[in-house]
Amino acid sequence: MNNQRGSVLILVLILTTLFLVMGVGFLSQRASQNRAARSGVFVLQARALALAGLNEATAKLSKHRDFPPKWDLTQTRYRYSEEVLGRDGDPFGWYTVTVDTTLAGSPDYILRLSSTGYLGDREEPAAKFSLLGEIDLCPHQRPDVRVPPLRWTNPDIFEFLYLREGAEL
Repeated sequence: MNNQRGSVLILVLILTTLFLVMGVGFLSQRASQNRAARSGVFVLQARALALAGLNEATAKLSKHRDFPPKWDLTQTRYRYSEEVLGRDGDPFGWYTVTVDTTLAGSPDYILRLSSTGYLGDREEPAAKFSLLGEIDLCPHQRPDVRVPPLRWTNPDIFEFLYLREGAEL
């Protein structure tokens, strides 16, 4: 009888250890899933910051004739950065916008904008997301867009030709 009690005790200890190992494995799996979900939220917030940079740059381009400022006739790129504050007034993140006017003249009529959003601290951001877009500056309709008829005015002027995620200038 004593022998049976000892074997039952050993069986209970083995089962308890097995359940403990399974519980720890389950908790570590949940912790990694939680980190992955939080990382996905951080990337989406950095994407929102990058979009805010693009929206601000296009607003400046449409309202201010002297934007981007040129201090030199050979300058083709202009870069600036803006800090974004949260509801509590603390820094939330920032974005950096680059305006490239290399292809702005004839025959291309394309303005390239790049915006990168950073979430969190400046020394070690929690997430980074980049967007690259090209804006149509062609004053007349491009012949390869809708043929025929070729119109003299471009209905898509100052619209994005494309927007690519994950690319920078």
